[in-house]
Amino acid sequence: MSKNPRGLQEEKLALDKAKLDLEKAKLDSSTALKAKFLDIVALALRYGFTVLAIWFIVDGFKLYRTDQLRALKEVISAFKLDSLFGWGGCGIFGTAWYYERWGKKRAIKKKGEFQALAEGKDTYRSSSGLTKTGDTPSTGGH
Repeated sequence: MSKNPRGLQEEKLALDKAKLDLEKAKLDSSTALKAKFLDIVALALRYGFTVLAIWFIVDGFKLYRTDQLRALKEVISAFKLDSLFGWGGCGIFGTAWYYERWGKKRAIKKKGEFQALAEGKDTYRSSSGLTKTGDTPSTGGH
């Protein structure tokens, strides 16, 4: 039996759509590969320019005499960079801890909201056995 022309047309359209999807997938994978390659190149350039900048700075010190470098050392020691770096590190790590803790609290609160939504009809929260306020439910006898 032969298929009707409309059925053949639908099959052809489905086949064309499948070919287009395949071509789109090939382009997407090619684009993703190019993007990863460009990310690697950008990273290499960034590190390369950082090393080059450090090299220029160190090479620039060769132009100075030792008494000028001693004067630079005195200026740096007058700023007490060791304590400045300590306080800076403390500030950075303290801030990082605060944001990390804030994220945990936010996640726990969100989990509690979803849990309350899921267990809203229960008298007691079945997962922890506590009330909504986090208290132990009373047994009624006391």
